[in-house]
Amino acid sequence: MCKKALNSKIIPSWLPPPLEFLKLNVDGAVAAGGFKCGIEGLLKNDKGVILFLFSESCGFGPPALIKLLVVRFGMLKFLSSDWCRHYRLIVETDCKLVVDWISFSVYAPPSFFNLALELSDMVIRRGYVMRLTPRRCNMEADNLAKAGIG
Repeated sequence: MCKKALNSKIIPSWLPPPLEFLKLNVDGAVAAGGFKCGIEGLLKNDKGVILFLFSESCGFGPPALIKLLVVRFGMLKFLSSDWCRHYRLIVETDCKLVVDWISFSVYAPPSFFNLALELSDMVIRRGYVMRLTPRRCNMEADNLAKAGIG
């Protein structure tokens, strides 16, 4: 997950997925007040080639909801592609709450429970992997999400 620099400090970087997987890095951004939001995702193969990306404005809402919605949007986009027949999916986000709620949907707040349960079911049924990644390793997604705010 991290590379060592010459001065031996750890520098995080994106790591490619195993051959049988593609990696979807997602992020959501919310402007002050929550009235402008953007979602973004990049699907890459083991060589780091971007297979698809999205960056869109998505209305408004609390940050946790936007972060869940971007995971859903990205997974549905993957499922509608030909790649879903040949690869499994690793989803990475820098939001610990989202990873926790999808991994253990019983811990999601009542207002997000159904969405977290839907995502959890998709992950389990399809053998996807949900992962927390440091923001520094998710900068492409972070920057595009902020651009999606407009």
